[in-house]
Amino acid sequence: MFKSLPLAFYAAFSLLLVTGIAFAQDDNNQPPENASQDRYGSGWSCDDGFQRKNSQCIKLTIPENAYATGRGYGSGWACKRGFEENNKACVPINLPDNAYLNASGNNWECERGYRTDGGQCTKIELPENAFLTDGKYGNGWACERGFRATNNSCTEIIVPANGYFVDQSYGSGWRCNRGYTEFNETCQKVDVPENGYLVEDGNSWRCKRGFMQFGNSCRTLVLPENAHIDYSGNDWECDNPYRKRQDQCELPRSN
Repeated sequence: MFKSLPLAFYAAFSLLLVTGIAFAQDDNNQPPENASQDRYGSGWSCDDGFQRKNSQCIKLTIPENAYATGRGYGSGWACKRGFEENNKACVPINLPDNAYLNASGNNWECERGYRTDGGQCTKIELPENAFLTDGKYGNGWACERGFRATNNSCTEIIVPANGYFVDQSYGSGWRCNRGYTEFNETCQKVDVPENGYLVEDGNSWRCKRGFMQFGNSCRTLVLPENAHIDYSGNDWECDNPYRKRQDQCELPRSN
């Protein structure tokens, strides 16, 4: 029966169906009082000074020195720059001497040369051979190159013979040259035995491949039968399927 209906009928029916849905959506999205239709889309937003609660726009009670945030959560307002919230009011931020408002305007920071101390800005007392730093934490100063902080002063770093200065905030402040090693605040020469060599850091030695350290010397590795030099080059291990047993390589016992 429906096949006999003209195509124009189906087109008109579809148009009515779509129009009806659109009207229904418009009815459901009509803005409430103190709201405005969104410029784009089918939603709505509360006017300035109002906050959305479910499907209504409730008038905000905005304290002095505050402004509406336009957010649908929280109090709906925030304090202006230079003010902070206190008991639902916006009170001026109390700036101590030698302080300024931070970039966000909701707190303060001390001027250069001062540091925070119990809600105040205390002048930084620079010890000799020190300079001011920009860090917000710590004592607010650092020692010049060649000095290190000791309590509230800068102590000169004494570099021993055959050593060199290193710029770091911890440790002794110096290192031994290659071929020397630290001992009792001095740099002593590393005695490399025969068949040994300085390692990469230059402050110790090891034996060449095929030799094993024995005290302060390098002895030739003695390989038992069915053994080979291991990955370190300074010891040996058994070939498979042999197993180490004291100083020999033996086949495992069968059950």
